[in-house]
Amino acid sequence: MGAVEVPQGFIDALEACRRAFFWAGEETVSGAQCLVSWANACRPKKDGGLGVHDLSLQNTCLLMKLLHRAHTGSDSAWVRWLTTEFGGPLEAPDSTATGAH
Repeated sequence: MGAVEVPQGFIDALEACRRAFFWAGEETVSGAQCLVSWANACRPKKDGGLGVHDLSLQNTCLLMKLLHRAHTGSDSAWVRWLTTEFGGPLEAPDSTATGAH
Protein backbone atom coordinates (compact mmCIF):
# COMPACT_ATOMS: atom_id res chain seq x y z
CA MET A 1 0.00 0.00 0.00
CA GLY A 2 2.88 2.34 0.65
CA ALA A 3 4.60 1.92 -2.72
CA VAL A 4 1.76 1.30 -5.21
CA GLU A 5 -1.61 2.87 -5.85
CA VAL A 6 -4.16 0.30 -4.75
CA PRO A 7 -7.10 0.01 -7.21
CA GLN A 8 -10.34 1.52 -5.90
CA GLY A 9 -12.24 -1.74 -6.51
CA PHE A 10 -9.88 -3.59 -4.18
CA ILE A 11 -10.20 -0.88 -1.54
CA ASP A 12 -14.02 -1.05 -1.81
CA ALA A 13 -13.97 -4.85 -1.35
CA LEU A 14 -11.62 -4.56 1.61
CA GLU A 15 -13.75 -1.82 3.17
CA ALA A 16 -16.84 -4.05 2.86
CA CYS A 17 -15.01 -6.81 4.75
CA ARG A 18 -13.87 -4.35 7.41
CA ARG A 19 -17.39 -2.95 7.86
CA ALA A 20 -18.88 -6.41 8.15
CA PHE A 21 -16.34 -7.49 10.75
CA PHE A 22 -16.60 -4.23 12.68
CA TRP A 23 -20.40 -4.13 12.90
CA ALA A 24 -21.40 -7.80 12.90
CA GLY A 25 -18.27 -9.93 13.25
CA GLU A 26 -19.29 -11.77 10.08
CA GLU A 27 -18.40 -11.82 6.40
CA THR A 28 -21.31 -9.64 5.29
CA VAL A 29 -23.44 -6.99 6.92
CA SER A 30 -26.66 -5.19 6.05
CA GLY A 31 -27.33 -1.51 6.61
CA ALA A 32 -29.69 -2.33 9.49
CA GLN A 33 -26.80 -3.75 11.53
CA CYS A 34 -24.63 -0.63 11.18
CA LEU A 35 -24.94 1.81 14.05
CA VAL A 36 -23.53 4.81 12.15
CA SER A 37 -22.49 5.42 8.56
CA TRP A 38 -19.03 4.24 7.56
CA ALA A 39 -18.08 7.81 6.62
CA ASN A 40 -18.83 8.90 10.19
CA ALA A 41 -16.95 5.90 11.60
CA CYS A 42 -13.87 6.97 9.61
CA ARG A 43 -13.86 10.46 11.12
CA PRO A 44 -11.33 11.15 13.90
CA LYS A 45 -12.50 10.64 17.49
CA LYS A 46 -12.10 14.32 18.26
CA ASP A 47 -14.65 15.05 15.49
CA GLY A 48 -17.20 12.57 16.83
CA GLY A 49 -16.13 9.57 14.74
CA LEU A 50 -14.71 6.21 15.74
CA GLY A 51 -11.21 6.81 14.36
CA VAL A 52 -11.29 4.02 11.75
CA HIS A 53 -8.74 4.74 9.02
CA ASP A 54 -10.01 5.44 5.49
CA LEU A 55 -7.91 3.11 3.32
CA SER A 56 -8.14 5.24 0.19
CA LEU A 57 -6.89 8.32 2.05
CA GLN A 58 -4.21 6.29 3.81
CA ASN A 59 -2.95 4.93 0.48
CA THR A 60 -2.72 8.45 -0.94
CA CYS A 61 -0.88 9.69 2.15
CA LEU A 62 1.63 6.82 2.04
CA LEU A 63 2.33 7.49 -1.64
CA MET A 64 2.87 11.18 -0.88
CA LYS A 65 5.21 10.25 1.97
CA LEU A 66 7.24 8.06 -0.39
CA LEU A 67 7.43 10.87 -2.94
CA HIS A 68 8.50 13.33 -0.24
CA ARG A 69 11.25 10.99 0.95
CA ALA A 70 12.50 10.61 -2.62
CA HIS A 71 12.79 14.38 -3.05
CA THR A 72 14.29 15.21 0.35
CA GLY A 73 17.33 13.02 -0.28
CA SER A 74 16.92 10.62 2.60
CA ASP A 75 19.14 7.55 2.52
CA SER A 76 16.38 5.01 1.98
CA ALA A 77 16.45 1.95 -0.25
CA TRP A 78 13.83 3.60 -2.48
CA VAL A 79 16.00 6.69 -3.09
CA ARG A 80 19.06 4.51 -3.76
CA TRP A 81 17.06 2.48 -6.30
CA LEU A 82 15.81 5.65 -8.04
CA THR A 83 19.36 7.00 -8.15
CA THR A 84 20.75 3.73 -9.54
CA GLU A 85 17.99 3.22 -12.13
CA PHE A 86 17.25 6.77 -13.26
CA GLY A 87 19.91 9.06 -11.82
CA GLY A 88 17.60 10.34 -9.05
CA PRO A 89 13.92 11.01 -8.37
CA LEU A 90 13.78 14.08 -10.59
CA GLU A 91 15.11 12.13 -13.55
CA ALA A 92 12.45 9.39 -13.39
CA PRO A 93 10.51 8.88 -16.66
CA ASP A 94 7.10 10.52 -17.08
CA SER A 95 5.51 7.45 -18.64
CA THR A 96 5.29 3.78 -17.68
CA ALA A 97 6.64 2.64 -21.05
CA THR A 98 9.87 1.47 -19.37
CA GLY A 99 8.05 -0.59 -16.72
CA ALA A 100 5.35 -0.60 -14.11
CA HIS A 101 7.43 1.31 -11.55
